[in-house]
Amino acid sequence: SAWLVITLDDDTSQGNQALEEFLVDTTLTIKVLGAGGAGNNTLDTLAQTGVRGAQLIALNTDAQDLLDTEADGKILLGKHSTRGMGAGNNPQVGESAAREAHEAIRQAVDGSDLVFVVGGLGGGTGTGSLPVIAEISKGQGVLTVAICSLPFQMEGRRRWENAMGGLRKLEGHVDALILLPNEKLMKHAQNMPLQTAFKLSDTVAAEALKGIIELVTKPGIVNLDFSDLKAVLKDSGIAVIGMGESDTQQRATEAVQRAMSNPLIEANLRGASGALINVMGGTDMTLSQAQAVIEEVKKSLTEDARLIWGTQLDESMKGKIKVLVVITGLSSKAMLDSQAEDGYLHVDELI
Repeated sequence: SAWLVITLDDDTSQGNQALEEFLVDTTLTIKVLGAGGAGNNTLDTLAQTGVRGAQLIALNTDAQDLLDTEADGKILLGKHSTRGMGAGNNPQVGESAAREAHEAIRQAVDGSDLVFVVGGLGGGTGTGSLPVIAEISKGQGVLTVAICSLPFQMEGRRRWENAMGGLRKLEGHVDALILLPNEKLMKHAQNMPLQTAFKLSDTVAAEALKGIIELVTKPGIVNLDFSDLKAVLKDSGIAVIGMGESDTQQRATEAVQRAMSNPLIEANLRGASGALINVMGGTDMTLSQAQAVIEEVKKSLTEDARLIWGTQLDESMKGKIKVLVVITGLSSKAMLDSQAEDGYLHVDELI
């Protein structure tokens, strides 16, 4: 039957059993495909956070790195062409390796409702394979979201040009593309140990993934369903994220202000089509605090922007509020031009 009908006359236990069986059959299938060194590092970080409701799949041309990655499934890219020895910083090699593994990738995303494609742009495996993975996913009608880091300035022009080439290809094969400029992350990492600073990008990507996934998989004061998520992310283009946290008396206002002033979100928000907001707090968080966050975000957007929000509760966050904001529908040129101030090549030279 196309309908699930439970009436007051039904036996309660039978009715509950019918609902449980229905939920099993309609469980949302979310997969996170991390490609290349950066993508695999993000999966490791995500696995350590204990994300709920998603399957993690690692892909790499480097067999040793793939072996060391924590994931539910693994795909060696370019088994015959690269023989597990990496892509040598060459995106063309990364692309060919991904196309060689086309059938394995297709099977990995088959039956998914939502696929996240995660990695770094600028190197060989991630830059070359991410557009191929996204193309296969979106080609099967799956809602496909990419979360990608951009190179540090110190990594040089060649890596930046590689990243822009990968970005051009990737844009056409995803519903939403969330960019994480590593150079802007450095504003938070000036005094951090080198290893910690480089891990920051993986941590930010993992937190963004967990925040979005748990919006629809973890119960809260205000719950979202997949249709809400799809309404904001479907064919929404370039997106940016901001995160903020506070434990003061004014924690709701402070957390969202920190999220909206986060260096990662420094872009022209005019023309943004929507916003996805996740408000996380302890069991002491009130509905009015969550609403205060939403009102603050609305101030930065146009009246016709679509705004979807939800909340998650965590006993360990008592007295704290953390806010994740994803702003969608931005221009890639506006987003990347904002980095010229940080010393990047002007985007007009490359796209």
